[in-house]
Amino acid sequence: MYDTEHGEKKKSRESSEEVRQKIVGKHGQSQAKSISRDLDVPVSTMCNVIKKFKAHGPVANLPGRGRKRKVDQRLQRMVQNKMDCPKVASNESRSKSH
Repeated sequence: MYDTEHGEKKKSRESSEEVRQKIVGKHGQSQAKSISRDLDVPVSTMCNVIKKFKAHGPVANLPGRGRKRKVDQRLQRMVQNKMDCPKVASNESRSKSH
């Protein structure tokens, strides 16, 4: 999480899945500060990862809610059906019926 050359904080929003797995693996074996120091992760981040693991199980990124769909499944089927079956031109249908 920290740039060792300049002593500045890296600008990343989420830790990698590998780091999160290491945090969970070391959780029962050692104290929070030593894990934080070993993996170069803030203690608060480490606590959040462990809390997430206890609540949800896996440490992988879970899918978010995402944007709500404007078209529901019924309307999607209607549009698809209209696209699949081509309409017969009105002039052709009149000439065939007479």
